[in-house]
Amino acid sequence: MGETIWPAEYRRKVTGCKAMRVSSENLAQVAAFCGGHTWASSVVVPIWTDGKRGEDTAPIGSWVVQVGLAFQVWPHEHFTAQWQAVTP
Repeated sequence: MGETIWPAEYRRKVTGCKAMRVSSENLAQVAAFCGGHTWASSVVVPIWTDGKRGEDTAPIGSWVVQVGLAFQVWPHEHFTAQWQAVTP
């Protein structure tokens, strides 16, 4: 094998996710999806970071994304730049 030249280039292994965009009409449904709760027109999302439990807030317009068993909050612009809908 050849010698690796640094920095090497990497790509994400993740090829899919489940996601819901937060709106004023679906706060309760998004909270149920991620096991969180609503608060002040947003969803409080349980997350794991570095093996520690925490919370992140998903305001209206953001996305709650499930990759594997973990949940993340993505701003709309970042989500739409990296993910596209799967069409059946």
